[in-house]
This record gives sequence, C-alpha cells and structure tokens, in this order.
Amino acid sequence: PGTLTRKKDADGVQTKPLGLEYMADRLETDDPIWGYMVRTEREGWLQGFITLTTFTTWHSDFEFNSLVQEAAISDQEKRENRWDSDNSLSQELQAQAHSGDPDGEGIIWKRVAEISLLGALGCGANLVRLVCEELAAGDDYDLVVLQATENAVGFYEAMGFIRVGAVARPDLEAVARAQAEAQARKEAMEAAREKERDAKKAARLQHRSHQDIAYRHEMRACAGTWRKVASRILHSLVLRHSPVLPAKPPTAPKSGKAGKSGKSKAVASPGPAQVG
Repeated sequence: PGTLTRKKDADGVQTKPLGLEYMADRLETDDPIWGYMVRTEREGWLQGFITLTTFTTWHSDFEFNSLVQEAAISDQEKRENRWDSDNSLSQELQAQAHSGDPDGEGIIWKRVAEISLLGALGCGANLVRLVCEELAAGDDYDLVVLQATENAVGFYEAMGFIRVGAVARPDLEAVARAQAEAQARKEAMEAAREKERDAKKAARLQHRSHQDIAYRHEMRACAGTWRKVASRILHSLVLRHSPVLPAKPPTAPKSGKAGKSGKSKAVASPGPAQVG
C-alpha cells in the first residue's frame, strides 16, 4: 500500500510501489474480494483503488504474537512506531475463530478482514477511512489487518493501525512425523524400484535361458542333419576314390576229342610241375 510514485527510504535507496505480479496474484487468489475505485468525474481517469478480503493463511502453525523474537520488531521500531507492546491485540486476533486446510483453500479467519491492495493518488486516506467505517457499521468482521510496505507504515499508523507480530512456528513433532513419513516413502520407493529391477533381471535371465534352450535344440537338430549330410558325403567320397580291380576273364576250354562217355576232357594249361 502507498502511492504509486517512487520514494526513497531513510537510507536513500529507491523503492518501488506494489508490483504488478503481486497485485495480479492477490486479485486471482483473494476470495471473497470487494472494494472501491476512484475516477475523475470528467475523464474517468483512475485515481485510486482499494480491495478487501477475508484474512487467510496457508500455514497451520501461523500465530499472532508481538513479544517473541521471531516477530522481528526491532528496538528502533518499538521506540519510533506504534506497536502491540502488551501483546493484547495479538491475543485478541489469535482468539478469532479460524479453520481450514493449509494445503487447500487455506486457513480462513472468518471475523478478520484484510485490506489486500491499496493504491491512490491523494485519496488513499479517504479510501481506508471509507472501508473501515463500512466494516465497523456491519456485523461480518471484528478486526481488520493489512501488510504494510516500509514506506507506508507511518501512513497506516496515522489511520489508527498498530504494529503486531505474526510468526509461523513449526510444530517440531509434526516436522519429525513429516520427515519420518518422507523417509518411509523414500525407502518404500527404493524397495519398489529394487524389486522391479530384480524382476526385470529375472525376466531377462529366464528369457535368455529359453533362448539358450531353443538354440541348443536347434543346434542339435542342425548337428544331426549335418551328421547325415557329412556321412553321405564321406560315403560318396569313399566310393569315388576306391580302386576298381579289373575282372579276370574266364579261361575258354580247348577243343579236343570227346571220350567214350561223350564228355570232353579238360586240358590243363602248361605250368610248373607241382611237387607232391
């Protein structure tokens, strides 16, 4: 909140007004959202705007507390600014009913309104005064809060606002449980991945075993076929290269006189005498 012109802080550092991304995010996220715009009567030029919503947080351990160190209220701020020195305003805020899912729609503080956006050229005080009077006249909200930029703290103090501390303290037991659950999920995922790797390895080995068995059967079949083929080839080669002995022609009997019996007598061929 503050004007739309750039200002310099106490250290002379140039500061910026509300960022467009922040405003777009609030306009998209805030639900419900309502507010006012100020335009010139003649030209319709925008001179200021203010939006409000129901205060919502997204931390289950969010707490209003102005006295803890985590609230980051410096000693200089305590001396120079209005702040919740007795923590009574923080306690009143913390006692407001709030419920919801921090991971969903958020934790909603139903009786606490929030000024989410304010930008104006000379009419910011009138806009803040208008919405505060409207909230006071209604019966929907008991308190109104806002988050002020460094340059706008004095402006809101002049409008009656008081600095309060807001912290998000983690529940150590909840953090430990969350870490244990995360570790358990991690170990379960690693075990599942290891089991999946083992299953894939076993499937590969089984597939390879089946391939080996099929290959051996195929090789045996091929070996049997080759044995038959080789046997035939060797048999053919043996027959082809064996020496062929010429057949001895039969000795023709010599012609002679037939005996009384009408049978011819065989004549022995001359040769060496046999010694009996």
